[in-house]
Amino acid sequence: MPGNVKDIGSISDLINGLRMVETKSVYVGILGNVDSDFIKIAAANEFGAIIKPKKGKFLAIPLVPEAKGKSPKAFGDLKLIRKKGSKGEAGGVLARVAGTNIEPIFALVKQVIIPERSFLRETFEQTSVLDAIREEAQFAIEDYFAGKIEAIQILHRIGLRMVAEIRNRIVDNDPALAPNSPLTLKLKKGSGPLRDSLRLFQAISYSIDGEIYSVSGGIA
Repeated sequence: MPGNVKDIGSISDLINGLRMVETKSVYVGILGNVDSDFIKIAAANEFGAIIKPKKGKFLAIPLVPEAKGKSPKAFGDLKLIRKKGSKGEAGGVLARVAGTNIEPIFALVKQVIIPERSFLRETFEQTSVLDAIREEAQFAIEDYFAGKIEAIQILHRIGLRMVAEIRNRIVDNDPALAPNSPLTLKLKKGSGPLRDSLRLFQAISYSIDGEIYSVSGGIA
């Protein structure tokens, strides 16, 4: 008889653990201490964007790796070259000029269009992804009832699976994201969309009721 009472108590504890899980929320995305400029870059890729200059008429787009992340002001020897017969509204290039040798360093454009590359929303529109998350939750609950993990670990395993699915989307590029332009491919380190310094990849994390958990790991 005492054994039966103990079993009932254990079942009650397990049920209470599941009730605790039901009261909590798991979020995934670009979370934590991330600078505002990086958030803007992530949002521009997720939703698409048209970038226009805040000051002046043109954006300076780097054309060579050494100009990436720099302003034309960092180069003291650039000359403005415009297409013959064009007016000031047409932009042009800032180039190094040495005799007859012309090396374009920046292109001057009125705007840059970033196509939508939804690495968050579209990931969770995939039936296979939702099935994988449900399966992870099911296995975690089974492990919980088997006494292998605590109740809170159910949420952690769901969060980790969600992060993994987003990262897999970026790595596998399936379904395909909008491709990079030839110029972007020339300047960036990674070959696929959203894969340059892998900063975006590493910034994807999850939270449980506001407490953020970073997930280490890169691309093999």
